[in-house]
Amino acid sequence: MAMQMKGPNGYLPCRACEITGCKGGNGNTLYVPLHRSEEHNQPKTFDPRQLPKRTHKKFLATAAKLKSAKSSAEKERISKATGIKGLSILTYCPGVKLPASFPVDFMHEMFENVFKLLYALWMGTFTGVSPNERFVISSDNWKEIGRLTCETGNTIPSAFGARLGDLSNTKTIYTAEQWSFWFQYIAPIVLKLSLSAIHYQHLIHLIRLTRLCCKFTITAKDLNSIWNGFADWVTEYERL
Repeated sequence: MAMQMKGPNGYLPCRACEITGCKGGNGNTLYVPLHRSEEHNQPKTFDPRQLPKRTHKKFLATAAKLKSAKSSAEKERISKATGIKGLSILTYCPGVKLPASFPVDFMHEMFENVFKLLYALWMGTFTGVSPNERFVISSDNWKEIGRLTCETGNTIPSAFGARLGDLSNTKTIYTAEQWSFWFQYIAPIVLKLSLSAIHYQHLIHLIRLTRLCCKFTITAKDLNSIWNGFADWVTEYERL
C-alpha cells in the first residue's frame, strides 16, 4: 500500500523486479515460476540472479504516465501492465528511493507464505497436487507428526512461544511466530523419516537460509550466502 503497487496478485507482483506472472492450470491465480512453457508468450526462463530490476526512475516514469492518463480505462491498463497504481507520497521525503527504501516483508513472505505452501504440498492439499507425488506425506505419518509436535509443549518453555497444535488437522491455525518456530526447530526432527532424503535436504537448506535472515547482525558474507542460497533453493524447488 505504501508503495502504491497492485500487490502479489498482479501481473507484475514483485516490488523489486519485473518478473511476470503466468496462470497455472485452469485457475486464474498468477504464479511467477522461473521456468514457464512457451504458450505463455513470455521468456521461457528467468535467471534468479539476473532478474529485471525495478528502479526509482522507472517508478517515477510510470507514475507520470498514470497521472497523464486520459481515462480510467487507460490508467487501469498502465497499472495492470506495470503493477504500479500511482506515486507513493513517501517519494517526496528526501532520501527515499523505490524500491530500495522498503525492506522485504519477511514475516509474510516466508512464515505466512513459503512455509504454509510447503506444508500444503506435504499434506497433498495444494491445488493440483497428486497424492502420489514423492513429497506428499501419508496421513498416518502426519498423525504421528502431529502427536509429536503437540508433545513438544510439555518440555519447551513458553518463553519460546505458544504451544503448537496438531498439524495433521488441516483446521489447525498457526500464527507466523508458530510457523517460524515449527519449521526451524521442530520440522527437522519430526519430518526426517517422512520426507525423502532429497526433499529433506531441501528443507534443511531453507531453514539455514531462514536463520541467516533472522540474525541480529548480518555480515557481507551472510548477504552473499543469502543471495546465492535462495537462488539455488528456488531453482531446486522447481526441479523437485
